[in-house]
Amino acid sequence: MAPEYLDDGVITMKTDIYSLGVIIRHMVKGRNSADTTDEEVLANWLIRLEKDPSQMMRQQTTRLLFETEYKEQIKACMDISWRCTLRKPMDRPTTQHILLTLEETEAKIKSVVGPTPPNAGQLQIAKFGPWGGDGGKTRDIRMTPCHLHSVTISSGTIIDSIGFSFTDHYGQHHTTGPWGGKEGTNKIELGPSEFLTGVSGTSGPFKNLTNVVTSLTFVTNTRSYGPFGKGRGTPFHIQTQNNGRIVGFFGRSGQYLYAIGVYTNQDARVARIGRPLGGDEGVLHGITDLSGQQRSRGGGPSGECGDSDDEPNGDFAKFGPWGGDGGQPQDIGTLPCRLDRIKISSGLIIDSIEFSYAGPDSQYRTAGPWGGHGGDNSSFQLAGSEFLTGVSGSIGTFNGHANVITSLTFVTNARSYGPFGRGRGTSFHIPVQGNGCIVGFFGRSGRYLNAIGVYTAPKPEPKAVGKQDVCCANLF
Repeated sequence: MAPEYLDDGVITMKTDIYSLGVIIRHMVKGRNSADTTDEEVLANWLIRLEKDPSQMMRQQTTRLLFETEYKEQIKACMDISWRCTLRKPMDRPTTQHILLTLEETEAKIKSVVGPTPPNAGQLQIAKFGPWGGDGGKTRDIRMTPCHLHSVTISSGTIIDSIGFSFTDHYGQHHTTGPWGGKEGTNKIELGPSEFLTGVSGTSGPFKNLTNVVTSLTFVTNTRSYGPFGKGRGTPFHIQTQNNGRIVGFFGRSGQYLYAIGVYTNQDARVARIGRPLGGDEGVLHGITDLSGQQRSRGGGPSGECGDSDDEPNGDFAKFGPWGGDGGQPQDIGTLPCRLDRIKISSGLIIDSIEFSYAGPDSQYRTAGPWGGHGGDNSSFQLAGSEFLTGVSGSIGTFNGHANVITSLTFVTNARSYGPFGRGRGTSFHIPVQGNGCIVGFFGRSGRYLNAIGVYTAPKPEPKAVGKQDVCCANLF
């Protein structure tokens, strides 16, 4: 019991903090332990963990993790316990200070040991987006999300704010937001076996603002929630497949929610992203499935790639597009199997893009140029063992056009190409992690490149990429 209660029968706001400290000390030290110092407690804990590996958490996969992660965690718990049980209530920490200590410990561990290796059983986390405008401040989470518990939305004509709660890979619960204006009243509580598989929405102008998120719909493995907001503007959509799920969000906000992106726990190659069609109370339609189920309905490439060592196996995905809704839609008519060459025309912005790729018949085709005739030309060709693993860029205004692609950078397993363009505006990043690679593009263009999206497929069998394999960019 807290001293102030034992001495004077007084209960303060810090009385529960004292009890928490006692509980933590018993958990770390043991109720009947003969250890008298923190050093003895730490030493005996390490001995116990070495003798009984089953007591170790699943994150402990290497000696570095063992020597760093557990020592830091135990030391942090002992420090919290000591501060919580100080005699004077005013000297004890608040709950917020305790959480901050735990988060700082987590960050310190990550800075030393880095991310958990893939063979530790932790799912790979990827970020996609954001979609929307560049107003407000950047919003993100500090801890890697593993399970989404709830989403809270405030909306009217547009999306005023979003908040959510999640569990990190250490099993700790976090609540984030609201990002935006007033706190939301529409709360989605996910059931024990329910998880988020898709998010769709729209972004567009509102009052004197160029681009905000104007609607959102959330789809789980059991039902859909929404739409929230009136949904005027450019649509966007992300839908995971094959037991993938959305586990968190990031974006931009100020008075409203300006932009939103998602964290997913699965490789990029298994997410199907397209533009949703309207109707049916927010149920998503028109998801482009390039594995063959919807090809007969049109709107996407035809054909199927083989399963040779150098060809993808048909597990394709379509991501995006990122950018504005100006110009005309641009797409390819044949399913891409391997990306061969990219040509960019750029100056202050991206004027156009052209690329060549191999189809299912191993014949090479050229798409583009999509865009105008301005800018300087740059091109690069991928070597035989080189493949594209990521594209990043920026979106902004130019010469009266609300949203065009202002810069692009291409990253392969061997090097990066770019940046092309000056890169003013909202940044975006398309990472393809794990077993995926980018094999083609689609988008919108007119006088400039207005928007860009990507096709992904399983990457070829890994091969060593030497200096002789990497082709340098050609300028002409």
